[in-house]
Amino acid sequence: MQPLGGAHRRRAAREHYMSAPLHLKTLAPDEVRFILERDARLLVPVGTCEQHGPHLPLGCDSIIVERLADDLSAEFEILRAPTIEYGVNTVTTRPFPGNASVRRKTLHRWMNDLLGSWEQAGVDSFIILTAHGHDPHQEALSTLRTGSASRSQSGNGAGDA
Repeated sequence: MQPLGGAHRRRAAREHYMSAPLHLKTLAPDEVRFILERDARLLVPVGTCEQHGPHLPLGCDSIIVERLADDLSAEFEILRAPTIEYGVNTVTTRPFPGNASVRRKTLHRWMNDLLGSWEQAGVDSFIILTAHGHDPHQEALSTLRTGSASRSQSGNGAGDA
């Protein structure tokens, strides 16, 4: 039997010591309270359900951002919100089966409502993650408002490459 090589050994060590993601939807209220007392940040992944050609799944923007959110949550022990599965999609001249989109204003208002709810529950900082680079989608997320919490957004359209 051969020992694991360098890359495999490092990945195995990282996976062994990295904790599991802290998924908000799987935790009881007391567990959430305990986590927020230690670190009051919340990762909020925002995906889309749209075509990226005939060879890719409709949810690839969501899949990418979910993996990123899970890795960040596990590495830094930050609470992770459920993924927002729908966003503002590019208008196309031909419909693709399964595409689902919301208007920019709808996404903006919905996200503001969610952030306000989470802020009342003790979150003081939001990290908004998206892999969808469509300008109206980015605008809806970049203009979110909270009462007193801070907000940062990460997304450069990596899912649109």
